[in-house]
Amino acid sequence: MKNLIFYLTILLLTSSCSDSQIVIIDEKVSSNEKLNALDSSEVFSVARWHKGDAPPKYAEFKNSELVIVKTKNYESQLQEERHSQLSQLLNEAENGNDILMILNGVEILKEQLHLLKQLKPQDLNSVERLEKGVAESIYGDNARTENVLINTYDLKTDWIDE
Repeated sequence: MKNLIFYLTILLLTSSCSDSQIVIIDEKVSSNEKLNALDSSEVFSVARWHKGDAPPKYAEFKNSELVIVKTKNYESQLQEERHSQLSQLLNEAENGNDILMILNGVEILKEQLHLLKQLKPQDLNSVERLEKGVAESIYGDNARTENVLINTYDLKTDWIDE
């Protein structure tokens, strides 16, 4: 059933295919043939963007429809990179750097930072640095020189208080 749903999704994505449709697989421009050749077990996510609606990251394709596919292998690589980045930031914080960390919208207190080491690579959806000015506009006086937003796939944060 899962494979059937996947193939119906791919069929819908490519059936209304126009000459201006761009297929992107794992951040690389690809083809409908490669899209159709993917097995459903390889796919992490699929998104379709209409002309003019593409995210800023894909601004160069704003006059095209986009089909963006991320494979499980590629997402796994990204998760490892995010985890490495988070580990480095936590080490910097342990060594005295003043870093504001926000986990799923909740500020993590200094004495709770060590708990973030419990996060596994597969937990991490994103780890992003915020510029100080942006952080100040959101978090006011709590903003620091370095500000980090961490989002997990499971948005719960109650384990931090345990």
